Amino acid sequence: MTNITSGTLYFLTNPAIPDLVKIGYTTGKVTDRIKQISKTGTPVEFQVAAQFSVFTPRQCEIEVHEVLKSIRPNPKREFFKGSVINILITVLPTISKYIDNNSKIHLINNEEDDLEQDDIYFMIYLLHDGYANSQPISTMELVQHHLAYSPLELEYKLLKLAETGLIKRTSKKYSDRFGVWALTTDGLKFMFERDHILHDLIEEDRRDIHH
Repeated sequence: MTNITSGTLYFLTNPAIPDLVKIGYTTGKVTDRIKQISKTGTPVEFQVAAQFSVFTPRQCEIEVHEVLKSIRPNPKREFFKGSVINILITVLPTISKYIDNNSKIHLINNEEDDLEQDDIYFMIYLLHDGYANSQPISTMELVQHHLAYSPLELEYKLLKLAETGLIKRTSKKYSDRFGVWALTTDGLKFMFERDHILHDLIEEDRRDIHH
């Protein structure tokens, strides 16, 4: 039997270099990798914005870097220009191909949360495309972003996620079979407390208020 390498794809930020996200992988501990990176002359230590347990992490990294090549200032370095949330939304479909559906996602301060990676994946869409625009999103719209699920399977998954109180099935109906979903206030709090997830939305809101 061939052993499949597993590892962690990480997204790091550093206040000394704002608007840049470092994306790489390690087969060891992310904390050890951060210590190595932080010895290269940065005034402050890197921080984990998001990390994913993936199969064949090197190949996953290559594909993610390829998807983001238009916002990579230097092709020889692993830095990408943009906000964490926009970068995540762009690359999540690619990362999902390498994710063990039974593994857990780890975001900042998320060690005690028992959510699957796909739960966060769909919550990001409900936040960015739904909550921010005051528009719920249907199961049929969400299923287009993750080909691993049939509409019925995703409907069941969203119903289970709704049991946590982080999302809710609205009264609006897409059809008699499938629901329309929205992030709850608890869901917003959950995402907000993960720090980097909402920064760009906050800036957008501030700009909208002042224009």
